[in-house]
Amino acid sequence: MGVSCCIALRKNYIRKKDGKAALYIRIIENRKVYYHQTGEWIRPTHWNGKRVTARERDHKRINSVLDLLITEAKKEVSQGLPVSSSKVATSSNRNEEKSTNEKLDFFSFFRNLINEKKSRLSKGTIRNYNGEYSKLKKYRTLLYYKDIDECFVRDYDEYMRSILCNSPNTISKTFRILKVVVKDARERGFIETDPFKKYQMPKESSKREYLNWAEVQKLEALKDAAITKNMRTAIKAFLFGCYTGLRYKDIRELNNAQIKDGMINLRMSKTKELVSIPLSQRAASLISQGEEFPIKVFNNSRMNSYLKLAALRIGIKKKVTFHVSRHTFATISLNLGIPMEVVSKLLGHTDLKTTQIYAKLMDKTKVEMMKKWDELD
Repeated sequence: MGVSCCIALRKNYIRKKDGKAALYIRIIENRKVYYHQTGEWIRPTHWNGKRVTARERDHKRINSVLDLLITEAKKEVSQGLPVSSSKVATSSNRNEEKSTNEKLDFFSFFRNLINEKKSRLSKGTIRNYNGEYSKLKKYRTLLYYKDIDECFVRDYDEYMRSILCNSPNTISKTFRILKVVVKDARERGFIETDPFKKYQMPKESSKREYLNWAEVQKLEALKDAAITKNMRTAIKAFLFGCYTGLRYKDIRELNNAQIKDGMINLRMSKTKELVSIPLSQRAASLISQGEEFPIKVFNNSRMNSYLKLAALRIGIKKKVTFHVSRHTFATISLNLGIPMEVVSKLLGHTDLKTTQIYAKLMDKTKVEMMKKWDELD
């Protein structure tokens, strides 16, 4: 019995909404031709007869799926399984498509999706995706589409809590990324139901460390004291963050072209929001004149090491990392009476609720300040 399998593009039906044609598995048995759906659609000009070309945005993932499907089809044919009746093979049989997709590896899809997103997302975000991929791989070495259900979500949650001892916020971060991957798989027809529909993300109030004004002044004084050049560089960059609210990456990439007429104008790396920040005299005094990048920084880890040493030297017992400068800017700005809406714009927040977290920190500061009444003789 002669049987052959290959991928074919059905050009006789073009989808109106996007001009794409369907890809099928074509099986020829005893001169009879059967077509099985793959669930994949591409522009006809993006097919070279064997593979999806790089002109198709999703070409890597689609080719990977096609490889898995054709391997499975050839395997079934070699085992002597019936090709199927013409009625089933030529219909839009969702059950048959699901039966094939259930055998596909979810990790392959996850990896391909990360590769697709590399050109659109920041290196830090891609690093987070890779971290979650590795974390999931340690939990399950094999994972198929059919395994992604509500039970899987509950079990993975329990694993992170009891085995990894992850905090609620860490678990939420993991599932936020996983939800994006699963949503994409659902949109492409590989997973039918939402496994997160009944799942409630764990929440835990995170502690946002910040410096008060007195502590900022101590750092200012240390900057001008007899310290190493590298520590001085780290302190200057940190103080610049305290006076502008910019994140580490935005300060690292800040250039002179973004500073004009006493204003910093840039698009924030994390949110892609355009912000305009008036340059205060304190911030302007920290800028290196004539340099392409006016604020020198080291890598984040090295910066944090110098800041830790600086904090110890002046008696600050808080955990000082570079991001604390942003929290410091927000909290002190609100304490100075700058309206929350203005602070939100300066920080580049897309939601005022994010800024309101700092208002709670400000209330804490007020309570601490009022305790000074109890210290009076």
